[in-house]
Amino acid sequence: MDSNNKYITLLSKVLTKGASLQEKEQLEEWANEDSAQKAFVEETTEAWNLSKNYAEQLSVDTNSAWEKFEAKLENTPAKPTLFRSLASYWKAAVIIGLVATSLIWIASENITAVSPVLEIVETGAEEQKELTLPDGSVVLLNENSSLAYAKDFAVREVRLKGEAFFEVTKQNGQSFEIKTNTTKTRVLGTSFNVRAYDKSPVEVAVITGKVAVESIEEGTENTVVLLPNEGVTYDPIARKMEKSQQATNNSVAWKTQELVFDNMALGKVIETLERYFEVEIESDPKILNCHYTGTFKEPKLDEVFNTIAFTFPTDLEVKKIDEKYILIGQGCE
Repeated sequence: MDSNNKYITLLSKVLTKGASLQEKEQLEEWANEDSAQKAFVEETTEAWNLSKNYAEQLSVDTNSAWEKFEAKLENTPAKPTLFRSLASYWKAAVIIGLVATSLIWIASENITAVSPVLEIVETGAEEQKELTLPDGSVVLLNENSSLAYAKDFAVREVRLKGEAFFEVTKQNGQSFEIKTNTTKTRVLGTSFNVRAYDKSPVEVAVITGKVAVESIEEGTENTVVLLPNEGVTYDPIARKMEKSQQATNNSVAWKTQELVFDNMALGKVIETLERYFEVEIESDPKILNCHYTGTFKEPKLDEVFNTIAFTFPTDLEVKKIDEKYILIGQGCE
């Protein structure tokens, strides 16, 4: 029962909104180890939510409730149904007693069940910020982004909205996690880029080291491991991860201020230019499979277009109509 008591206490902290992100994950991992444990967590949570409606009407004997609860847990068969009838006052009392008992234990151990104090760094349009985290890891935050983390950084975990480049330091084998709304990226020590703007797919590109990326949306179990020059895109609508080789490091061009095209199809070149310069580009479909090679440091869009047109294997014309660029030319076949 000692092991069960640990996870019962974790569950009580989750139910009372006092659990850390790490504790929530510990409880989730324990629940996923066994179908009986998973059923227990799910039904207890449901019973707790129901018990809120009864709380003011009940006079709870927490000791009695706890004893009944432990006896029930010890005698649970392989596929338990601890709270099959949720309309019972007694079952609601058990849950209230469970949480009350756990909170008393937490207080006796001098553990404060409160949310950690967060540090939040934000950037606006055309603004970048570099920051050093308490563990020595360095983050470069791209425009219109935010990074949140606990000030004490007892757990190496951050939450990202937008885009950032990470250079993570190794620290006694402790993992470092970056969470977005739909994914979790876990590393030990490496450099990589995470792009997670709202209403867009999440993209992770690895420069050095090894990175594990997984989807955390309910009902998904996608996980990929990335090595240097590999990337992955997670589409939250399709709930699908697609791994790819990164021929160049244009995923971090916003940081390096350099665009590199190595025999790249013009369709991919256009996609890169649209993202980097935040413009709309249309082209004649028959030139999309033409390939281009070139490097641009501190690029300017007009200069990039002029250079591509001059060195392109066939005639290429670039027109600008309002705020849209149009590429017209002959195919390469």
